[in-house]
Amino acid sequence: MYRVCVIAVFSPFFFLISPVTLNAQNAPPLDRSAGRVEPAKKANYKDKGAGPVVVDSKVTANDRKLGDPVYLNNLGAEHTAHNRHDDALKAFKAAVELKPDLSAAHVNLNITYERLGRLKEALPPARRGVELAPQDVRARTQLCGIFYMLDIDREALRCYETLDKLNPDDSEIQAQFGAALIRNGENKRAIRVLEQAVARSPLHAQAYNSLGFAYFNRKKYREAAGAFKRAVEIDPSSVKFRFNLGVSQALYNNKPGALSQYRALRELDPARARQIYRLIYRDKLLHVGPQR
Repeated sequence: MYRVCVIAVFSPFFFLISPVTLNAQNAPPLDRSAGRVEPAKKANYKDKGAGPVVVDSKVTANDRKLGDPVYLNNLGAEHTAHNRHDDALKAFKAAVELKPDLSAAHVNLNITYERLGRLKEALPPARRGVELAPQDVRARTQLCGIFYMLDIDREALRCYETLDKLNPDDSEIQAQFGAALIRNGENKRAIRVLEQAVARSPLHAQAYNSLGFAYFNRKKYREAAGAFKRAVEIDPSSVKFRFNLGVSQALYNNKPGALSQYRALRELDPARARQIYRLIYRDKLLHVGPQR
């Protein structure tokens, strides 16, 4: 007996929240890419207990034949473990052709297309993987992510709603769900979901950053600054987190706080530092920078 292997990955998820237009004179939008929801640290497959799975040790030499879809699926997983994605793609395609109802192979094919940057091609196997195994959390996580990356926002939101019901105690899923809610303009609901995510995972800097976005969109700048500040405390090297914190602090007139982020950004990103400076002194400066 041998088992089917699924490449279980945490996609470096893609969460890009649309830029925010502030309702304050001359205020810059928050950093676009700062809405990307990722783990506080880079995904470590071993730590997640879900790396690319090599061929099961119970598979014998007699089983190692190209006419066996399970073997081909596991062979693709082994190729993936060694970053041979083109070879993995061929193996997963062959497995699907031999056994169209092998859910794991569809999910792995979707993941491989994603890793190769072929997102439109990743969508059909992602859909099929969920159709074959609707209760499989990994399959649905991949489908939700592909919807999100392809800007199919309503489908992404519906997908994450189902995923959250399947696994309601997972802070990573809640962080992704919250980002999808923000993209769909449901900021109040996003705040509730993201508050749960950071309560379960208090070192999740990106979840705090998304929580800041949700508060910011509701013009609750003090609360937004509190969330962004926590993100900065967790990851003080992030220019994007500092910029978002400085903008929020300036908008509720926390001048010392905003100046602190301005000073921190002067060496890291002078352009963003200047934006914060202009916002702090927006009622006093007519122009900052060289005259034309």
